[in-house]
Amino acid sequence: MKEGLCSADVIYMAGYRETADHLPNSNLMLTPDLLSHLHPRAIIMHPLPRGYELPYELDNSVHCAYFSQAENGVFVRMAILQGYFNVIGGR
Repeated sequence: MKEGLCSADVIYMAGYRETADHLPNSNLMLTPDLLSHLHPRAIIMHPLPRGYELPYELDNSVHCAYFSQAENGVFVRMAILQGYFNVIGGR
């Protein structure tokens, strides 16, 4: 994963799927020590809610974009609903 992080502009961490033994797969976790391999302007995105793949220690990183991603998702859903209700309200 280190090799891919060096050249990535955006790291999109998908949601974690538990295995049968309920143990996290450390190969799929973005740990604080891996942040040193990121490009200075790279961002980390995640759909939230998080699992083991995204530790809380990353929340204060300059790379963290998942909270603004979640906030922007609210506005997008609001716009979609507004457009939908404008369409059906005009019938």
